[in-house]
Amino acid sequence: MDARDIINARRRSQLADNSDRFQAHSRVFDNAEYPKDFKHTNIQKYDGKKDPAQWLRVYSTAVSVAGGDTNTKVLYFPMALEPAPLTWLESLARKSIHPWDDHKKAFIDNFQGSLHRVATRHALSMCKQEQGESIRSYVKCFFDTRAVTPLVSV
Repeated sequence: MDARDIINARRRSQLADNSDRFQAHSRVFDNAEYPKDFKHTNIQKYDGKKDPAQWLRVYSTAVSVAGGDTNTKVLYFPMALEPAPLTWLESLARKSIHPWDDHKKAFIDNFQGSLHRVATRHALSMCKQEQGESIRSYVKCFFDTRAVTPLVSV
């Protein structure tokens, strides 16, 4: 018996009281189990500060490569969230998440506004060393802005 079998057995025994179940997940996921070939993935947890669509593409690919399917993506999702996004998941309406596509849409819609936008060439041109500012501070500002400005060569 490996860890996956233990997790699935515990999950089946806990379904009776639903206390460990995310209330937003529909009953479709009540009997869903991790696939036999699923291997835990070490994806960077979502903290609410990254582009949610981009993070979901990486998450979805990582779960697929690890042997998971769309149900696995939903089941494993809470383990890939930092506390603030996890609180969001717990606050969703009962049985509001049915397929993976519902999950993705709700996630992106909620976190799209919190992401840091890429800078523009104008923002980069506005990085000027202020009177009395150290060269170190100026260079840091310049390169931090440059790092989030697409298609600019220095």
